Amino acid sequence: MKKFLFVLISCILIASSHCYVEAKEKTIRVGFPIQKGLTEKTEDGRYTGYTVDYLNEIAKYTGWNIEYVEAEGSLNTQILTLMQWLQEGKIDMLGAIIYNEATTNLYDYSGYSYGTAYTTLCVKDDDYRWIENDYSNWNEIRIGYTASLEKRFELLDSYAKMNNFTYKKVTYDTEQDIYEALDKGEIDAVISVDIGMIDGIKAIARFSATPYYFALTKGKTEILNELNKTMANLNSSNPYLLSSLYEKYFAKKNKTFILTEEQKEYIKKRKKIRVLLGDKSVPLQYFDRHGNPKGVIVDFFEFLSSTTGLEFEFVAPTKEDNRKTLIKNKEVDLVGGFSKYSDLLNNVSYRLTLPYLETNMMLAVRKGVNEEDLKDKKLGIVFSEAEYFNNSNQVEKDKITIYRDPETCLEALNKGEVDYAYINEYCFSYFMKSEDKYSRIQSYPYIETFKTDYSIAILDQDDEMLGNILNTAIHFMDEDTLQKIIYKNSSISTPFTFYDFVQEYKIQILMAVIVILLVALLIGIQFYRLRLRGHTLLQLENSKFNKLARLSGDTVFEYNYNTKQFHMFVQNGKQPLCLENSNVLKEYLDQKKNISAEDAKIIEEHMT
Repeated sequence: MKKFLFVLISCILIASSHCYVEAKEKTIRVGFPIQKGLTEKTEDGRYTGYTVDYLNEIAKYTGWNIEYVEAEGSLNTQILTLMQWLQEGKIDMLGAIIYNEATTNLYDYSGYSYGTAYTTLCVKDDDYRWIENDYSNWNEIRIGYTASLEKRFELLDSYAKMNNFTYKKVTYDTEQDIYEALDKGEIDAVISVDIGMIDGIKAIARFSATPYYFALTKGKTEILNELNKTMANLNSSNPYLLSSLYEKYFAKKNKTFILTEEQKEYIKKRKKIRVLLGDKSVPLQYFDRHGNPKGVIVDFFEFLSSTTGLEFEFVAPTKEDNRKTLIKNKEVDLVGGFSKYSDLLNNVSYRLTLPYLETNMMLAVRKGVNEEDLKDKKLGIVFSEAEYFNNSNQVEKDKITIYRDPETCLEALNKGEVDYAYINEYCFSYFMKSEDKYSRIQSYPYIETFKTDYSIAILDQDDEMLGNILNTAIHFMDEDTLQKIIYKNSSISTPFTFYDFVQEYKIQILMAVIVILLVALLIGIQFYRLRLRGHTLLQLENSKFNKLARLSGDTVFEYNYNTKQFHMFVQNGKQPLCLENSNVLKEYLDQKKNISAEDAKIIEEHMT
């Protein structure tokens, strides 16, 4: 009976879609044991729960009329009764069933699971000694044991060995005795299933995933085929349905951040904490043109500050001070964004917090390089991920070039200094917004085996109190808060430089330059024509005056006020003369005998 109870308790989740299919209404009878989160009934008689929501999505496709069938008695009795009815064909379907090869002769199973359950290690909600995935501080944790939990403890043994922690097994007669011991403080933790957790406890570890299925009466092929087809459609059209249903009905998140009195006193006395921040790793961590710290990691520390009361200040390496020098001289207390593959703290003692951010690594390849044949090619990698390759034989060491930041690495790849590179997905997406700038780079989907996560490195290894406070705050931060921080920083635009402007509008700029040159050329031609015409008119005018002078016997002269030059045109035989300076004029006047006193006066005035 307990096996059947576990089978039923371990199933629930599913997907949704907004696609509707008209179909002839068919009544499907579904077994409905009353189980918290999975299949529940409200006081006003409405059916609700994980399985109900999932089947509602199925009905949108199939047009089924779902009829829920209940059984009397305890939960174990309900399950046994419904499984018997399923075998006899009194109901068509029963959810949350673990696939068992031995029972395939009794039931048909859906071709797809609609949920996954995990074995969980749980502590009391108000016990902050134990932090999720903080394995290094779990040693000798006391866990309640009874014979019915033997298989789960086998899974726990494997999990503990894999994560290098130890535990003490405390034996009790029944599971009820175990939970009473947890309330009394005789033990620290219990083993449970995530979708069957009772109130008042929280999970600090999840492991050993087990999928759940629908079981159908043997031989009901038409219903089975329609169910399988619809589940496949749901999986492709709404891949996040199962996770959203799990969050709705089973996710337990501590909504209250509580500090011990000792921790509060520590925060009160603690001086401002100096955080080493990287640069040029937009949008994760960088300094803007005014020197202000920006990025996902900066906003994450603002969350830590507002949550814990700790105060932080950010320190950036200058040209004179590199990161390792600041660390060696103890000029910083924390490394804010420490990747697990970084070589920054080699030969340095430190304490790591829980990871707060995970990122995939994108493969970037120089155009012309075959992404499937990188064996003898040169690799560029940022120092924060360098240890991934330094600790493996995937790439020869002499073919690896380590760069200070993602931007420098991408620039080297674009110039052909290296053939390919791995860049974290957030930085890569930001920099590749400038497609023209990195036109020689092409990208490929991330390698699933190459991911990295970011933690806080506490450079005082003995500061356990600070580590516990930060871990508690990291555990308290929900996924929605983190996603908002990431979205806020990922949506910033790249700086629009003059180079970007030229690249973006090069055709328009070329056309504008051509138009300007043509206009300038036309204006020049027109100006030249006008000047030529004026010069021609002036020559005609002078010719007219000369002819007039010859006919009348008069002397024609002119004075240019701009150049202050005096010109006199006289008839010298058959050729007109132009007397342009005073010396020539004097010589000419000396030869003339019949100049009147009035003419001489005028000439004298213009010569002075």
